[in-house]
Amino acid sequence: MSFYKSIANYYNYIFPPNQLQAEFIKSSLPVEQCNNVLDIGCGTGNLSFQIAQFAKNVAGIDLDSEMLSIANDINKKENKQIKFYNMNMLDIKNNFDKDQFDLIASFGNTLVHLNNIDEVCDFFEQTKYILKPNGKLLLQIINYDRIIENKIDYLPTIENEYIKFQRDYIYHKQIRKIDFNTTLTVKKDDLIIKNSVSLFPILKEEITTILLNCGYHKIKIYSNFKRKEHSTESIPTIIEATK
Repeated sequence: MSFYKSIANYYNYIFPPNQLQAEFIKSSLPVEQCNNVLDIGCGTGNLSFQIAQFAKNVAGIDLDSEMLSIANDINKKENKQIKFYNMNMLDIKNNFDKDQFDLIASFGNTLVHLNNIDEVCDFFEQTKYILKPNGKLLLQIINYDRIIENKIDYLPTIENEYIKFQRDYIYHKQIRKIDFNTTLTVKKDDLIIKNSVSLFPILKEEITTILLNCGYHKIKIYSNFKRKEHSTESIPTIIEATK
């Protein structure tokens, strides 16, 4: 069973809707210009549903069919008009039109599920193809500069009345990969689910360089969704780039 498929039924307890993410997106473009939005790595659709409150047309893509099944159930139940697709983030150019979207958001550490620099370059080129002129690309990942420089081997545990989600890192410098190991405890059922997935820990300057080489400009980097200036101690890295 895949990493996300195994935790799909509990995903909204681990990562509930974050209004700050939606507000960040809303403030990135004037509302009247935010007609078509793509949510890459949409999971169960939490962010997509929030974007739909101010954007006319919203599409979400994810590789995990179980996550999308939950998103589609909510979509149908609440009579939303969001379109969800089971799609690889490296296939967006083949599935969407040139200059189709006003804004593309890829949050939740989705980017680092790509395997290497070449795939990141390919992805950014594809986002630029389907973005309208002056469209915005928004990214959020863990600050891997901090992780690697400080040899951090865990992320803060997420815990509430429903779940406990522990997250550990093992960095393999020689192959430049991170083993992301998780333990999910479902309290009500006394269930423990362990998983591991390989991540590519791309650094801030690498992302900036690739975006510039792809033709993006006005690149801004923040430490949170309130647009606080990024620092070496920032836990996330949040990037806003203009086509």
